[in-house]
Amino acid sequence: MLLRLVDRFAIRVGVAHAGLLQREAQLARVVQFGLLSEDRSWWRVRMPSTQKRPHIVYAKNQTSLPGRVGGMSEQIRSINAMDICTESFGSPADPCILLVMGAMASMVWWDKEFCMRLAERRRFVIRYDHRDVGRSICYPAGEIHYSILDLVDDAVGVLDSYGMKDAHFVGMSLGGMIAQLAALKYPNRVLSITAIASGIFDDRPDLPPIAEKIGAYHAKAADVDWEDEHKVREYLVGGWKLLNGTRHLFNDEQAVALAGEEIRRANDLMSMFNHARMTGGEEFYGKVNSVRVPVLVIHGDEDPVLPYAHGKALADTIPHARLVTLEGAGHEIHKDDWGLVISEISSHTEQGRRGG
Repeated sequence: MLLRLVDRFAIRVGVAHAGLLQREAQLARVVQFGLLSEDRSWWRVRMPSTQKRPHIVYAKNQTSLPGRVGGMSEQIRSINAMDICTESFGSPADPCILLVMGAMASMVWWDKEFCMRLAERRRFVIRYDHRDVGRSICYPAGEIHYSILDLVDDAVGVLDSYGMKDAHFVGMSLGGMIAQLAALKYPNRVLSITAIASGIFDDRPDLPPIAEKIGAYHAKAADVDWEDEHKVREYLVGGWKLLNGTRHLFNDEQAVALAGEEIRRANDLMSMFNHARMTGGEEFYGKVNSVRVPVLVIHGDEDPVLPYAHGKALADTIPHARLVTLEGAGHEIHKDDWGLVISEISSHTEQGRRGG
């Protein structure tokens, strides 16, 4: 059965980011969260006429880019013959944490302060842009040239480019599923998994769907003028607001700043929509219970994209997995929860070490 991917942080960038390979019927139900009309015609109608470099090819491996995070600099590295933008924090002598973001969202959603606080726990932290987002290679909107397993290969390739033999994988939404697949496909490269606001990589129609309010909001995507940065930012922030739980106040100022950063960094903002067409990985259905590394599941009990039952199903499926519930949290890593999340990741990655 062909699946289509829709992931949640795209709502952060203003597009729906469900974090889960949804069955075609589920995807149609929310009309791909408004990014595509049912006949997919808006790819042709709404796409900006002038795009920034629709297919990016950088000339040199490990090209440094202007730093945006406390003096750190981003680098373009050749990963599986693709240009992938990465950034690191801390010392390579420390245990490595690979931060894997969800679909349709770049690495900037791993906030620089969050990364630096993890690095202060004596961890070498790497974040990176998936294909078709941020400063990594991107293809014309509406074209897909890879599967989810290629993104798994990219994650391991990022480790290779830094000379890391293994790492603790910390994944948000779809990123948590990429971590599961990495542990199955490359068991010697994954020290542990932390899955945040994610779910089990499997065909599980018994689990609850995305909240209807999200599909209703993103049905308006086809009416957005994607050439107007202000309108795009406003639309994306509005979508992100729907993900917020009731325990913490939504930070409009931070959301606007992050959405603006995402827009400005994108080689081609529209290319992120290609993730909605991604397929693959079906051969690993029913195998997640074979994961043998330590697994930590962090999930908000008010998650409207991947409801709490998805996190619980993942924790119940993998032997000895541990579930940490964020009360009143949505599909988010709210800054007010950073202290707890960072503490849990730090403790979990200490226990998951195989040696210095």
